Amino acid sequence: MIKTGDYITYFYNKKGGKIKDLTEVTTQGLEDAKEMGEETIIIEEAVGSVIQPVSFSIDRRIYNSTDEKGTWE
Repeated sequence: MIKTGDYITYFYNKKGGKIKDLTEVTTQGLEDAKEMGEETIIIEEAVGSVIQPVSFSIDRRIYNSTDEKGTWE
């Protein structure tokens, strides 16, 4: 579950489409999210996955209404 303050890394294929099943989440900060993104691209390239990411973007969850309720998973 993504919480307020988390950094979310989304990956994209060579045509610019978002890779649906490939997302990283970290609470450690922007630099950590950037390193995770770069490492994921290197690892996916090395293992020869079918859909290889070539780029990534990092977003930060600044508000999540479910955090206040504490009932959603």
